[in-house]
Amino acid sequence: MKLFLILSCALIWALNMFDYVSTSIILQRGGEEMNPLINWLIQLIGVNPALLSTKVPFLCLLTYVTFRANRKILTSRERVVLPSGYAFIILFYSYVMYNFNLQSLLI
Repeated sequence: MKLFLILSCALIWALNMFDYVSTSIILQRGGEEMNPLINWLIQLIGVNPALLSTKVPFLCLLTYVTFRANRKILTSRERVVLPSGYAFIILFYSYVMYNFNLQSLLI
């Protein structure tokens, strides 16, 4: 279980880094950000600050939760909620990265 959380955390980090790099490339090529909140932030403060201001807090929180969970004995509820949440995040990000970012890069 603890190994699953660590590997899942690493995969979520990798997906976020791919999202950051691919989104930057797509925007440089004249593409458009599909997320309205991120698009608004990009217009307000620029590409890199907008992307980093959303990714850094999320990844810091994810890392904190992962290491905190590995230091304690998890309750039965936590043993269900944490892996399920991590799996949902991985599936969601994988879907978005494949269907939007990767497809846009390959065009």
